[in-house]
Amino acid sequence: MKLQKSKSIIPGFGLTFGVTITILSLIVLIPLCSLVVYSAKLSPAEFWHTITRERVLSSYYVSIGTSLVAALVNVFMGLALAWVLVRYEFRGKRFIDGICFAPFNKQAMRLCLPEAVSELYLFTDYCRKNGLTVDPYSSEMNVVDGLWTTRVTSHIPMVRLGEYLTYDKILAMIRLAGNSCRAAGIKDPRIAVAALNPHAGEGGLCGDEEQRLILPAIKKEKKGLSLITSKQQC
Repeated sequence: MKLQKSKSIIPGFGLTFGVTITILSLIVLIPLCSLVVYSAKLSPAEFWHTITRERVLSSYYVSIGTSLVAALVNVFMGLALAWVLVRYEFRGKRFIDGICFAPFNKQAMRLCLPEAVSELYLFTDYCRKNGLTVDPYSSEMNVVDGLWTTRVTSHIPMVRLGEYLTYDKILAMIRLAGNSCRAAGIKDPRIAVAALNPHAGEGGLCGDEEQRLILPAIKKEKKGLSLITSKQQC
């Protein structure tokens, strides 16, 4: 049976990679190889005489001295720039905060890319392959008026939902919801965490995911966010 080759997430990656390697070889690798080959033909005395000529020594001083000055400048300027980027908010600080996209046909997506769980997988994989940093736990935000919603799992059968829930994922989504709301200008967001089982598990009678996973995550993050409990009104 012939196995079907999985398609790349990035179309044309093989061609672009080949062009990059070709250009790199022509500009960098081939000249360096020719330099090594030419130097191997020289005797030790000729080699020493060549690298100690006055003009060559002057090039050493310029290259090393310039690099040293640049490194010293970068130490102070880089520290100051990093401090400003982390400490202060200003227009243009963030390049991309979020992505808005149309609905995806999951069946068509799975036929094309069986390994893709959802469209978030496509975006995350594409960003990482292009050198963009992506948070390990990412999700989408659905907004209607003042109501923001997000989720822990995505596009899996209900019967397997409990298998995908973990304490770390739930905690990460609570923090993501709070950080996203604050980034959008909501100073003190109120976060409501939904239960998984009917009646929030009824103390374990209808499921124990609330006691094992959800409640510990809520208690962990309750100091940092305004979380709505069952005793409060939404």
